Amino acid sequence: IKVWLLRRLRRQGIGTRKVVIVGGGEIARTVMRVAVANPEYGFDILGFLDDHPAKGGTDIGRFKALGEITNLSDIISANEVDEVIITLPWQYHRKIMGIMNLC
Repeated sequence: IKVWLLRRLRRQGIGTRKVVIVGGGEIARTVMRVAVANPEYGFDILGFLDDHPAKGGTDIGRFKALGEITNLSDIISANEVDEVIITLPWQYHRKIMGIMNLC
């Protein structure tokens, strides 16, 4: 009953968290699919950012492409983002640390 109630409340936007995803690859797509399949998690995904022009400029289904990662601080401020999920590969650890500083 608890999961059913959470799903119902989250679908109505109650108790959700505004989320932006950094990355547009397969890991990001997996996070998006899981968020849609499990509304009880409470993720309201605003969109995703990616420095690759083809990914950062092309929507993925219902998820909006928000441009390059350099737009992150503006997007966080303008949309009152609660969480940022970074889905970049670990070999980009310096970039990941920079993104964490932006947050």
